[in-house]
Amino acid sequence: MLPIELASLSTSQVMTISPFDSISVTLSVDEASPTRGPDTRRVQSTLRANQAICMLLLPRNRRPQSLLRFHQILRSFCLSYTPSTSTIMSTTQQFPWPHGKRACISLTMDNMGEAADLNRGLWPKDKPIGSHYSVIEKLPKMLDLLDKYHIPATYFVEGWNCPIYPDTIQHVQTRGHEIGFHAYQHEVWKNLDAETEVGNLDKSVENAKAIGVQYKGFRPPGGLVTDRTLNLMKEKGMTYLSPAAERPALVDGIAMVPFQWESIDAYFYMASTAALRKGKGDTEDVLSPQVLKERLIKRIDEVVREGGYLALLFHPFLQTEDEKLQVMEEVVEHIVSKQEEAWIAQCKDVADWIRKNPEAFGNDPGWDKAEWKKN
Repeated sequence: MLPIELASLSTSQVMTISPFDSISVTLSVDEASPTRGPDTRRVQSTLRANQAICMLLLPRNRRPQSLLRFHQILRSFCLSYTPSTSTIMSTTQQFPWPHGKRACISLTMDNMGEAADLNRGLWPKDKPIGSHYSVIEKLPKMLDLLDKYHIPATYFVEGWNCPIYPDTIQHVQTRGHEIGFHAYQHEVWKNLDAETEVGNLDKSVENAKAIGVQYKGFRPPGGLVTDRTLNLMKEKGMTYLSPAAERPALVDGIAMVPFQWESIDAYFYMASTAALRKGKGDTEDVLSPQVLKERLIKRIDEVVREGGYLALLFHPFLQTEDEKLQVMEEVVEHIVSKQEEAWIAQCKDVADWIRKNPEAFGNDPGWDKAEWKKN
């Protein structure tokens, strides 16, 4: 029996649908609320029964016929009440994925070279640029690791890097990986004023085009954007945003291909993310590579079990020890072990799938407004 709690309000009712006695749905409703019609809201749930998946947001002709009656009864019951929350959502958000896969995982990388340090005034003025250790020493090892396991990745790179490391960026593309946009010099995007935002995007896109790179997606430093960003992205031909958020979605024609802070190496390894860790209920202390491995492997297993989406994020500049690279390899090995169940895809391909299936993903990514740096 699979209980699915749809809301958490004043009165609980458990409805067991016969003949589907393997299904139990726990509904918490406010019985004092007036009845509303079917257009006031929709039930967003994915229910597993008799080894079948019923996607309630899919068109009827794509749902398993044996579960249509269950859906009708559930919908009728839910629409008899008005919950005090604005959204009815299952505790497990599941989505349809290509090739019959149950889940989707993307392996991503962020940041290149000196860009972020230059923006923050941390790079010594008398120190040359163009030979950063993360580009010369660490990135090649990460690319070899991805080749070894045949994993296509997405690397979000600052636009400043295009004229500084053109050969490296082109080489990453040649090896089958996607290059995404990561601001000009890793500016916290949501803090930019209108003029700065436009200028940042313009010069970054120009730099990228000059070396044969066409951005499809943008991962904003800091995880969030302004209310102008999506329209600016459309003007530049971009199709997806990779924000800090809970789930994939389609917002104003732009696919949301999100990451979660707890699934990036910086969350574990950097002293400057102490406040973020604390805000997530974790320790303020820097965490070890072994803790990262244990948690990411656990998260991979959860996503595969739930049928969701997960973007893992590694930074070349943080792979400062052999143990960290070894842990990254062990995480990649675990991803590969799930290939029968999970679609391993670059962010641009995930975005294309979301755009082709808007009804299945909705328009609310569940923005995460937590901050790890003010600038």
